[in-house]
Amino acid sequence: MNVITKKQPSVAILDIVLLDISTLEIKNDMRSDPTLALIPEVVVPAKSPPIEISPGREAGVSAHFTKPIDQLEMNKAAEKVLSG
Repeated sequence: MNVITKKQPSVAILDIVLLDISTLEIKNDMRSDPTLALIPEVVVPAKSPPIEISPGREAGVSAHFTKPIDQLEMNKAAEKVLSG
């Protein structure tokens, strides 16, 4: 979160494997901070079965990918969320 707060990116691509926090927790933390709330998120979770994808979509994640990642599709998604 410190990096996101300092850098204020146009889009946050979250590919995170942590034991103590999930990508959805980071997304929720971003949404609760007024300076980060409008930054769209593209999520690439460590676990990608449908049971993991559904909560992200329900939480309003801008885009969601499974691994292995198609770089062209990820670039298109980033462009789409940046264009509004």
